[in-house]
Amino acid sequence: GVVAGARVAYDSGKTRSVAWRKAQLKALYRMCDENRERMCATTRADLNKAPYEALVVELMLVMNDAADACNALDEWTAHERPAVGLINKFDDVRVVREPLGVVLIMGAWNYPWQLVLLPLVCALAAGNAVVIKPSELSRATAAALGELLPRYVDRDAVRVVQGAVPECTALLAQRFDHIVYTGNGVVGRVVARAAAEHLTPITLELGGKSPAIVDAAARGGLRGGGGPH
Repeated sequence: GVVAGARVAYDSGKTRSVAWRKAQLKALYRMCDENRERMCATTRADLNKAPYEALVVELMLVMNDAADACNALDEWTAHERPAVGLINKFDDVRVVREPLGVVLIMGAWNYPWQLVLLPLVCALAAGNAVVIKPSELSRATAAALGELLPRYVDRDAVRVVQGAVPECTALLAQRFDHIVYTGNGVVGRVVARAAAEHLTPITLELGGKSPAIVDAAARGGLRGGGGPH
């Protein structure tokens, strides 16, 4: 299966290499750079998002983070020798940062590139294998993601799963080493319960409503139709 394949890639040890991590980050940067028009077009099709907004808020953020991570990776992965007490004075004590393993990233529909690729930058920089589940509500973007990513990054270590609730349910039944989910609180609770079965750590970015008051001074086209003004 998809998750088992990602775990085989991780267990092979190749994702731990700093050279491998840098290669993936550079490939992700190239993907965004070489496919700007197409990637912006998918958010236009899915969300009617202006191309300039998509370029700045979706793609350039990812490119900047990928470049920053690549440039800082040697420092981030360097072993540290912390100060020790007298009892450990003659021991070889060091801090070694290790990858977690296989990470599941579940994206959201409103920023369909950014909310998948930014966590991907972090997971790859940390030396993990990744399974990505893009939102099925942004169909054009999800399809483009599934086509483009395997052309640039390691297709054994980075997998894309398409689908809706049945596919999400099947994924959450698998054991992951970390889960990243962006979306609403209802699904967030489902993710948290599934993760608890395997004691999997999770990162949840849960959205909500942003209330606004439109009063009588607003232009007519902005006023609501059903409530008091």
